[in-house]
Amino acid sequence: MHPGGVNERTRRVMNTSLQRQNGTTLVLQIAAAVLLATGANALIALGGFSSTRHLIQPPALVWIDRVVGYVWVALFALMATGRWLILRSGSPDAPAHARLLAWLIVICALYPIYTLGLQLLPGLIGNIFVLVLSVRVARGIWASSHAAAIFTTLVSLWVTVASIYVFRLLQLNP
Repeated sequence: MHPGGVNERTRRVMNTSLQRQNGTTLVLQIAAAVLLATGANALIALGGFSSTRHLIQPPALVWIDRVVGYVWVALFALMATGRWLILRSGSPDAPAHARLLAWLIVICALYPIYTLGLQLLPGLIGNIFVLVLSVRVARGIWASSHAAAIFTTLVSLWVTVASIYVFRLLQLNP
């Protein structure tokens, strides 16, 4: 056992993972995350999900529908960058923290499915779930990468704004 509490095998895996984190792996991770976000956006667009045009819109929040897809692409890219930063950190907890962030990415990508096609009430419940999860992930990964935690906090902030929008839609369209 290593003096820091990490056995030799774990340290070798961490060093190998650290050595593999270069500019190419960053670009590949961002590309994969952007592809995943684009796929989720395509599912929403082509599946006829999230058509709020027939609903009474809160005037101050109508811009959200126009930017939501772009915001998620950026957030997925930031989460992938955060995952890369965590793996590059060399922290003993880096592999576990990277998995936490990977799970958050997957859960965000599945959002259109578990909100039943972005219906309002399941969407609000899904937003609250993602909000709580993203805050917990940000707190959990802080030790490995402050930047990754901040990127994850941006997910929390966006989901908060989206939740206010969905809540207002629910109020205006009982």
